[in-house]
Amino acid sequence: MQNENNNIGFDSESKLQSVPDETNTNNSVMPETEDSAEIPENNKGANEQHETDRESVSSADYKDTESEKEPSEGEPTVRFDTVEKTALQNTNTGIKVFFALISVIVMLIIAVSVGYIFGKKTEDTSQNYLPPNTFETKGDSTELSSYSEVFDKTKSSVVCITVYNDSQGAKGYASGVIYTSDGYIITNDHIYSGIVSPKFLVRLSDGTEYKAKFIAGDTRSDLAVLKIDAKGLTAVSFGSYDEVVVGEEVVAIGYQSGAGEDAILTVGTVSSTCIRVTTTSLYSTKMLQTDTPINPGSSGGALVNMYSQVIGITSAKLVGSVYDSVGYAIPSSTVVKIVDSLIKNGYVEGRGKLGITYTVIDAISAESLNLPRGLLVSDITEDSDLSGKNISKNDIITHINDIEITRSNIALDIIESTLPGQSMSFTVYHPSTKTTETIYASLIPDQGSSSYSNEIVPETDNPLNSGDSDFYSDH
Repeated sequence: MQNENNNIGFDSESKLQSVPDETNTNNSVMPETEDSAEIPENNKGANEQHETDRESVSSADYKDTESEKEPSEGEPTVRFDTVEKTALQNTNTGIKVFFALISVIVMLIIAVSVGYIFGKKTEDTSQNYLPPNTFETKGDSTELSSYSEVFDKTKSSVVCITVYNDSQGAKGYASGVIYTSDGYIITNDHIYSGIVSPKFLVRLSDGTEYKAKFIAGDTRSDLAVLKIDAKGLTAVSFGSYDEVVVGEEVVAIGYQSGAGEDAILTVGTVSSTCIRVTTTSLYSTKMLQTDTPINPGSSGGALVNMYSQVIGITSAKLVGSVYDSVGYAIPSSTVVKIVDSLIKNGYVEGRGKLGITYTVIDAISAESLNLPRGLLVSDITEDSDLSGKNISKNDIITHINDIEITRSNIALDIIESTLPGQSMSFTVYHPSTKTTETIYASLIPDQGSSSYSNEIVPETDNPLNSGDSDFYSDH
């Protein structure tokens, strides 16, 4: 792996960078920031049902009460020998009416209370977020649009974000997209990395500004969610990731730092629909690659196809004198899945990890070291299901689920398609004894963590410049 490395300069304006996976070339990748759908009324039916129940109960009670108060249709004449009985009957009728009225009042109180409780419950459980977004296909749009038409249709859904704190003021600028009409905003997790107690000011395309609340973030996917107190916003429309093809025209829309208060547009094409990029936090993730320029401040903006559908969230770019306009965007399918979970749970649900750090033994290394190809284990976390089993540092995982691991991409694809708790088989080679055995283990939940912090995060250099460029982790 070492012979594949290229020394690439990093943008001095960025604190966190990303790099492609070892299956491509280990080039430095820089998040561009520091230089810087409406939620359906899913509880409406429940509320209407409660109101209907309340009305039906109340009207029924009133009907019974009225029937109690209706005069008897018996004989119209009162005989002297029945006067005393009639008086007693009238007295009993009055008592019945009184208690009937009391019953009605009690039932009304109960009905109102139940309605309030259920109504309150419905209001509270509206926070139990339901995904509002669906993916549009290219067939959902009548025809291709021009660059200017795409920009005009999309710009109102892209926002400018100022990251600041009380002690230092503005610390950086980024972009974001409106996810729901009631104010959920998508951006990148790295935009606030290293900033103490970060706060956010969101500016809409019409110049309106809102203070935003941090909801949740995920370093692994580089996605974060903010929330502003607004209604009636124009949410983005997401295009189907499955329809993205190499060579199709796309535009990036965001707010470039220092370029004024208006969103900008850059144009290009899709260079790759599925390329693995390894970030400086040593996470490997699948990205869209584009030659559309991604400038400082435009991280978190929209990568849009010519049908005005957002197919990705811009995240990073390669920097260096030998590279020109190599940018990366998080695919729409990943965005919606992660963001929905962040809003609903505050963490990523249903994602697993093996809990190891490893070095890839490729074909050349295997030949020179006389070892099988696979993942050379460097460390196993205590919470990993492999911990305590007959696998340790310097052992080599050659197969997962009987699939030969000739590249880390193969292992990561298997892991990403497996749910936490699901049993997997690992073929392990022990160099010390030159023996091979099969071990069974499950993935552990990877709920993720965020760069958001109220504490100072020490600045660190990109670890891939230290000579450990073939050193990766899935945790």
